Amino acid sequence: TAHQDGTVRVGSAELRGHRAAVLCLAWAEGIEGTLLASGAADGQVILWNEVRSNEWRMIHQKFVPGSVTSLAFSSPEPYLMLGIGGGDELGVLTVLVELRRGSMTPDNWQVKSIPAHGGGISSLSWASASSPVVFATGPAVSRASSGSRWLGGARRLATSGADGQLVIWRVDA
Repeated sequence: TAHQDGTVRVGSAELRGHRAAVLCLAWAEGIEGTLLASGAADGQVILWNEVRSNEWRMIHQKFVPGSVTSLAFSSPEPYLMLGIGGGDELGVLTVLVELRRGSMTPDNWQVKSIPAHGGGISSLSWASASSPVVFATGPAVSRASSGSRWLGGARRLATSGADGQLVIWRVDA
């Protein structure tokens, strides 16, 4: 659970690292190990890795403009991405892209950022790797017809914002 005092509680473990209220959390699914992202009111995002039962370590930190309003991990194949919605006036969308599969080191993440929604991002969600939306266009169509589920570099990420817009982004590695 996320708390106003900047802590995240997972079972009996207390994860400390934020200096402001934690506003959102996201679990990475389908990966080896346990990975959790937490986002705070001061724009700090922390990636946490469970090393043993109830023992966590901070593996990466990133500050984004404004508060962190939403977090979501993509499916992990062929690589994991974390979408971060910013609550600043530009509504900056930040994506962390895993560089080396399964490496739980701070230098394992590439950062991409773009202004997305004036007034802030209110929500975001990844299309699954096998979603018909993803396979409907582009080079993935030929791979889909051959039965392959691998998408290469393209993923789809939907965002909504304070500007009343819904945008579907193509995110390449």
